[in-house]
Amino acid sequence: MVKLNMKKALKNDYLLTLSLLFCIIGVGLCVFFSCGPRSYRHINLNLIQEFGIQGFVKTADFVLLLVYALLVIVGLVCFAKRLAYIKSFEDAYKTVSAKVVDVRYVKDRCRVDLEFTLAGQVCKKGFVLFNNQQTKYIHMDSEVTLIVKGENPKTSLIQELYFD
Repeated sequence: MVKLNMKKALKNDYLLTLSLLFCIIGVGLCVFFSCGPRSYRHINLNLIQEFGIQGFVKTADFVLLLVYALLVIVGLVCFAKRLAYIKSFEDAYKTVSAKVVDVRYVKDRCRVDLEFTLAGQVCKKGFVLFNNQQTKYIHMDSEVTLIVKGENPKTSLIQELYFD
């Protein structure tokens, strides 16, 4: 049985880390623009006392607060869905050996395309990962171990980058 290593997953999975960053940035912007230095305050929460909730809803401050809250909510939903997807591999899976057929780098990210055989059928799968120490070993013609859930080749992850 494999166990999710959250530190590995956050270091390597682009979508998981990006969704978490959305949450952090949304909360940070909200705090900075409502509680930060006076020259940067764009959200005046004292307007709630002055106008009441109904009056505050009609102000630009409320719209700005709503945008930041929406950023946090979208980030949390995406993070939770991606984390649940990755954790779902802990229970029902099988391992398959895969060969790296293409690696493309863009700044701090890389796209890795793999080819493997599942149920007598040749399958291809691509992953978007961070380019870091753990993903350096993935290069052209190298072998990696995939965890495949069920018989669907689209539901697979690279074992070494997510699990212990």
